[in-house]
Amino acid sequence: MLVTFIRHGESTDNLRTVWAGWLDAPLSNHGMNQARALGQHWLSTPINAVYCSDLKRAHMTAQQLVAPRNVRAEGVNVTSESGGNNNDTRLLTPIVNPLLREQNFGIAEGKPWAAAPSSADETEEEIYYSIYTRHEKFPEGESLDDLAERADKALDETVWPHVQQALASGEHRDIHIVVVSHGLTISELVAALLRRSPILPSSVKSYRGLHNTGWTQLAIDIDHPAPPHETEWEVSNIRVVSVNNSPHLVSVKRQGSGIGSAAYDEKQKTLREFFGGGGATSTTKDKGNSTTSGST
Repeated sequence: MLVTFIRHGESTDNLRTVWAGWLDAPLSNHGMNQARALGQHWLSTPINAVYCSDLKRAHMTAQQLVAPRNVRAEGVNVTSESGGNNNDTRLLTPIVNPLLREQNFGIAEGKPWAAAPSSADETEEEIYYSIYTRHEKFPEGESLDDLAERADKALDETVWPHVQQALASGEHRDIHIVVVSHGLTISELVAALLRRSPILPSSVKSYRGLHNTGWTQLAIDIDHPAPPHETEWEVSNIRVVSVNNSPHLVSVKRQGSGIGSAAYDEKQKTLREFFGGGGATSTTKDKGNSTTSGST
């Protein structure tokens, strides 16, 4: 059984040096291109369910992840009605869960971010500096410990029901669950899932720093226990398979003239296509990791 955690595409707040946790910015045009490339890359990979945060940047990414496979599935359905072969006809709809939101930065949301005070921090707007402990938090916000607790609850409502179903049925080899969320939340989700393994990792690692639309994947091994319960099933191990993969970004380039950094707007896209404008020529290669420490 596989579980894949995918970070959202580049948002407009990823391009600003501000705290952006629950701040609900959309994908940039470049972020939408990342998400579309993600969907094409995963088109032939079986997926049983997709869960996502209710924040725009994650929900939009999840929608683009399933869009090309849904188009293909609809085409297969039409073919099957005409007497053709009927393969995978499942339509996937992302299941939205607010527990998958990014860390809440409270009163710092939307405010300037900096790692530490400096003489260059002369601004009329108050700057909120990074917090380096797990228990501290901004007023009205969440600490990393709070986020870890929420991540556990999120797993209970998303991934773990599929594990329980697999244990009950014994059908687990072809199950693949995808969770589209945010950088800090994914790091806590991965850690929370690893803590549920009967074989705990020898060392604690950080799973931060995901590229936009990059993913980290875990395998949940399910086997028969030792006698006299060998007819039952149990989780024997939960392990990390890969970290921060993003091969689809090699071909994604940022549109020039500020277009790539602008907020994605479906209406503007339709207007450009109507008047024959199309898309701008790409000029700058994507490095995949559009983020500041406060914008995730």
